[in-house]
Amino acid sequence: MQTYLELMQGAENKREQAAIKTLLSIAGFKIIHLKKEIGIKAAEIVEKHALADGIRSGDAIVAATAILTGERLSTFDKHMSKIEDLKPRLSVVKKPGEKDRKIIR
Repeated sequence: MQTYLELMQGAENKREQAAIKTLLSIAGFKIIHLKKEIGIKAAEIVEKHALADGIRSGDAIVAATAILTGERLSTFDKHMSKIEDLKPRLSVVKKPGEKDRKIIR
């Protein structure tokens, strides 16, 4: 859910929002709704990583969701690799145009 919200927030108009919805549907992405357990795990991540590693609440929710569901997470955010429980299911990829950043798996 958090990633969906971030994508919708980043759209510049209704047409882009519709395109995002279509792309997510065609690609087979599923929306995982927020649950109490995700919130608790996200709070633990924030407490451990906000000051030391710059992990913000939105990223913590995304990480907690991946950890608790066992889903893989691909992201541009290399600071997510600081979350130990997330490492087995994390791929950090480089942004388009970014100079050679290795993929962390």
